Amino acid sequence: MGAFLTARAEAEAHPEKYFFPNQYNNDANWKAHFNSTGIEIWEQTGHRVTHFITGQNAGWIPEYIIVYTGMA
Repeated sequence: MGAFLTARAEAEAHPEKYFFPNQYNNDANWKAHFNSTGIEIWEQTGHRVTHFITGQNAGWIPEYIIVYTGMA
């Protein structure tokens, strides 16, 4: 069992001890990155982003830059 499933199982078994926010199924998570982190990166680079390498869970940051700048 992977870490995600283990954490979820523990939170379900012991809700009085653990909170499982489940960022992967929480629309507020990707919207926060889209509406803040993407803007921050775009502004801090002086609107000169040409490449962006990210891990799997930060996919909405470059998505913001693509949508906002029309790079798509």
